[in-house]
Amino acid sequence: MLRKENRLRNSPRIQEIRSSGQSWHNRWLVLTRLASSGPQSHFAISVSRRVGTAVTRNRVRRLIGESIRLRLPCIARGWDILVIARLPAREAPFAQIDCAVADLLRRSQLQGCSTLPELCEDREARLDPGAARSTEQKRDSCSPGPVGLSESPVARAGPPGVLLSPGRGASRMGQ
Repeated sequence: MLRKENRLRNSPRIQEIRSSGQSWHNRWLVLTRLASSGPQSHFAISVSRRVGTAVTRNRVRRLIGESIRLRLPCIARGWDILVIARLPAREAPFAQIDCAVADLLRRSQLQGCSTLPELCEDREARLDPGAARSTEQKRDSCSPGPVGLSESPVARAGPPGVLLSPGRGASRMGQ
């Protein structure tokens, strides 16, 4: 959870960031920033009802907040930042949300540390140690690469005889 001094709760300011700020997006998130007058950066996280039930929205909000909290020492100061969750974020694991946040921070030039892409690269290597990665994949370390353990059918086993695969419905084995 973000500390109170890093939270942005002022609704008119959030509207101002949304209307006047610069935006970047990826498949999972939208990041909008606007310079602030204070010395610290402040964050607002928005998850609309389209993303899912209250439980799902709060889960996505916690994942985004945790990713920001872990990266806070590396984030440039003096910005008000709004992070908006998109629909695919509801099914994304923490590793994907974390890499999406890192990608947006890097592209918006809010990232102060140079080691953030390596964190995503190391995480992907741990998820799928046998996968060889091309130089293009290494440059864009937060892009969805080879299927990791969290997305394998074995990790998402349903009732006996039913395997769940990402993006598809359940399928019966042997049919």
